[in-house]
Amino acid sequence: VADGGLDCGSDACGEGGADRCGDRDSDPRASAPGGDCAGGAGGASETEGQRHWPAAGSVACAVISSFRGLSGLVVLRLGRNALGERGGQACGDALGGLGALRELDISNAGLGSLGARAVAAGLRAVTGLQTFSARGNGLGADGAAWLCGALSALSALSDLNLSDNELGAEGASSLSSCLRHCPSLAKLDASENMFGKAGGEILGENLHCLSELVNLDLHSNELGSAGGTAVLNALAASALKIRWLNLSSNSLGGDGGIAAGAVLARFPGLQELNLAANALGEAGAAAVVTALASHAHFRKLELGDNQLGPAGGSAIGPGLARLSALDTLFLEGNALGPNGGAAAVAGLTGLAGLTALDLRDNTLGEGGGVAIAESLGRISSLQSLDLDGNALGPVGGSAVARGVAVLPSLQWLDLRDNALGPEGSCEVAERLASLSELHLDLRWNDPERKCSAKETSSLLLSRLHTYSANSPRLRKLESVVAADMPIRGWLRKLNHGHEKELEDDEHWRDRLCFVARGKLYYESAKKKGEREPVAALASITRIRAHPDGWPPGHYIFSVEVGEGGEGGRSGSMIFSACSSHERARWIAALSGHGPVTRHGLSKAVLASAAGTSLPDVQEEVPTYARGESDLSCERGVNPLQLATLRGSSRRPS
Repeated sequence: VADGGLDCGSDACGEGGADRCGDRDSDPRASAPGGDCAGGAGGASETEGQRHWPAAGSVACAVISSFRGLSGLVVLRLGRNALGERGGQACGDALGGLGALRELDISNAGLGSLGARAVAAGLRAVTGLQTFSARGNGLGADGAAWLCGALSALSALSDLNLSDNELGAEGASSLSSCLRHCPSLAKLDASENMFGKAGGEILGENLHCLSELVNLDLHSNELGSAGGTAVLNALAASALKIRWLNLSSNSLGGDGGIAAGAVLARFPGLQELNLAANALGEAGAAAVVTALASHAHFRKLELGDNQLGPAGGSAIGPGLARLSALDTLFLEGNALGPNGGAAAVAGLTGLAGLTALDLRDNTLGEGGGVAIAESLGRISSLQSLDLDGNALGPVGGSAVARGVAVLPSLQWLDLRDNALGPEGSCEVAERLASLSELHLDLRWNDPERKCSAKETSSLLLSRLHTYSANSPRLRKLESVVAADMPIRGWLRKLNHGHEKELEDDEHWRDRLCFVARGKLYYESAKKKGEREPVAALASITRIRAHPDGWPPGHYIFSVEVGEGGEGGRSGSMIFSACSSHERARWIAALSGHGPVTRHGLSKAVLASAAGTSLPDVQEEVPTYARGESDLSCERGVNPLQLATLRGSSRRPS
């Protein structure tokens, strides 16, 4: 296993580069492309929006090539090593001598199409390979063609992951052809590949060949109603062993939901289904839930963000009551309202095994809190309940607390952002005092919801780590713990159209943001950790910092995106970091100056920490270096700026 441990950043690191890179063992993520050791010709660069990863150092390539002599090697994991084309060639050479290999992981290694071609040449010799992952390598259609051509010769392959590779419809064609030769495939992850309607239909042509398929993940491919229906019909033709299916974020629409309902009844072994963020609407969701009633072992359903509305909540209630083995249900972000929420929860009261229920952001209101309270108290097996963002108010919150106080197994209750007020929060806590194992979250409950204390990224990450391995929230946000990217962390984003209401906490939303492959993304609990591109770094024209600590607890910066931004976005976006130093790190990463480390800080970063305007990102920026004992700079700088950057003064109120 060399998972992120091999430094393949540049030849300087590979040959005699220890003096420059000797401290990198302290943070394995430092080997990611664009780090401070990826200098010279080997450094990362951007051309026409395509990421060029650093070339693998010669020593690293020699190490990988030497694996060829390990004829008994069964498992090889080289993920997160920025292998690039040279590293891919070394890996391909090594594979020629690894006939006993059963598992190969080269995910997030920056192979690109040329590196994939080199790996593919070696794969043909590993005839017994069973598990292969090349996720997140920017393969494109060409890389997919090379790899899928080689994988077609591996009849023992049972687990394949090609997710997040921008394959498109052309890549879907290569993958579809490969599937004809993989009769043993039991698990396939081809999510986040922008297949589109055409790609979904092409993929559907050969999915029927996978008679052993158990686990299929095609989320975030924009399949549309036609593409999604093609996939489902193909599965129904022979993949009757399917147990886990993820088609979330595919724009299936109501017609796609109805088509899914007509097919799902033919999967008797189905246990988990994720159709979140598909705009199914009332009819589509009702068709899906009704179809699942015949599945004796079905246990997990995700229908969040599907525009159900009150009518949809009422429509699915009777069907939910027939899912006898259900243990986890996500219905967040559906604007169910008091009546729809009450109808949906009433359908759950007879489910003896339900342990996790997510009803976030459903506009339940005070009446909804009162309406669902009694039903919640009858779900005796419930362990986790999320009611975040429902404006329950003191009366609704008290009713919910009274209802769930009788649940002996309840461990997690999220009542954030419900305008409970101080007295309402205290009453809720007192009513639940007898539940000694309960983790109760009552933050952001000021009825005015202005200038509420904002949790920092470190506090939130610490809280996430305390959740059990089976916690729905940790599963939804596990990328917080296991991501490999230059910068990631929690920011607050101001809702569009409220630029003049910065002090109103109601208009801010938490977003888990990160930079990867030249783009800014965010993930959120509301969307269950799904990745959403916000802006390509190349499209950012200007970044400005607002004065420190205003509104109280905020360190705000605005990002201006030009025409042609990601998803058609353009204009200004406003973010808030937890400190001036955190804001400085984000500005440095977004402006292309790289992460802020102890090796160097740019003038733009210092300016941002002091609350001054930033230059356009294209301008030349003088740099400042940190000395052994303090920060020193090429030109004079206000000491207060340096003190602010270190966080030793001007704490937020």
